[in-house]
Amino acid sequence: MNLISFSKSVVPVTAGEMVRFVLRNTSDIPHEFTIGTAVVQEGRRAVLTEMTQAETLIFERPKSQSYDGPNAVLVLPGEEKVLLWKFTDTQDLEFGCNLPGHYEMGMQGDFEVNTAPSEVALRAPEPADVPAQPDAEETVAQSPEPSPAPKAMPPGAAEKTPMEEPVAASQPLEPTDTDEGPEAVETVSQPPQPAPKPARKAAPRHSFGVLQLAAQRNMRAAKKSWRRMARKHARILAGKQHFIVRANLGRNGIFYRLRVGGFTSRAALLRACAAIRQRGDACISVPPGR
Repeated sequence: MNLISFSKSVVPVTAGEMVRFVLRNTSDIPHEFTIGTAVVQEGRRAVLTEMTQAETLIFERPKSQSYDGPNAVLVLPGEEKVLLWKFTDTQDLEFGCNLPGHYEMGMQGDFEVNTAPSEVALRAPEPADVPAQPDAEETVAQSPEPSPAPKAMPPGAAEKTPMEEPVAASQPLEPTDTDEGPEAVETVSQPPQPAPKPARKAAPRHSFGVLQLAAQRNMRAAKKSWRRMARKHARILAGKQHFIVRANLGRNGIFYRLRVGGFTSRAALLRACAAIRQRGDACISVPPGR
């Protein structure tokens, strides 16, 4: 756990295995770690937001340990905690920090649950599956018999010799007056014209600025954030344009910023941001051109 991020955004696990998570908070602010579906994460976030607004969430030992559960722990600055979890191949789980504003600013990630390799995939193919090679007798039987010495034949019989037919069929025919080979060659030899490259889509311009709703570690998480925000704030975000901006922050890594524009005025943008914050989600206004 860093300032507002986890050290990994995607954690590979194997179905059926018990995983030991070691949560070490190296920042100077409290963090939280929850394993669950998107619905579970949203419920945990609502509870912690309500407790924060009521000033009943205490970040001091030993009271902070009372917030821990089988799928969640609260980790104070400089603290280290351990959480055990067993995965199944049917779970659609993610992890995140649900303290107010942390999840929306990028403290979340996904589990990549891999199923164990099946016995069929590991078993070598049966000998019957391999095409049998012809033995020596079959090879000899399939080879053409040597032609016997030619016998004396009546005049004119040589024209009906069966050996002449396959020889004539295997040789290319001489071009005739109706052969259209040269025209066909000219048509085929003409190189195809390269298809024009599609024009790169320009980033949308917004005269009154945009709202930034999340900053994730990968594109998949940013898209998931939009789906969740669009459902939760359907009235506020209806008809607005969302887009994702890739930002390279150097030592801090790469973030994918979820932004929304299309507001008719600066005042409308600020009202929407305030409404989103009142409903427990993070939101910042970004001036035009930023």
